[in-house]
Amino acid sequence: MACATIDTHSTTSNSTPTPRAEHPNASPFPQTDPPSSQGSTFVGVSVCAACHETEHLVWSTSGHATARSSLEESRRSYSPECLSCHTTGLYRESGFSPATPQPNLENVGCESCHGAGSVHIGNPTGQKYGGLPLSGDACVACHNTDFSPDFEWEPYWLEIAH
Repeated sequence: MACATIDTHSTTSNSTPTPRAEHPNASPFPQTDPPSSQGSTFVGVSVCAACHETEHLVWSTSGHATARSSLEESRRSYSPECLSCHTTGLYRESGFSPATPQPNLENVGCESCHGAGSVHIGNPTGQKYGGLPLSGDACVACHNTDFSPDFEWEPYWLEIAH
């Protein structure tokens, strides 16, 4: 099952990480691996922006564009449980790694929600790519009650709609 990703935000009483699929606010798929991106590598925000200028402009003025820097105040900018939601593709092949930072993957970029994009870049019309449910189900992988207790999909979506 693709949802075997561990959500380190949620723990059981014995402090064992709970698989994301079992978390009450779980996304129907892991944050950075929707079915449309399987076999693809991360390309980064600037590559997406070359074709998706309007979407990039919306993103660049959102909190997603500065997500990692928001961790610096709390001195959590290297915490894996925080970085999994505040960067793109943490520790996945070609994804963000604090050991070798890539500016294009340093925040919540396009591929955090839509999946790794290299296959899409190589053949933009050849496959369905990046579709998400218009319900917020994908958002709650990170915007869960533990870390975004006031999260409501509709007002949040208006801030980043694209």
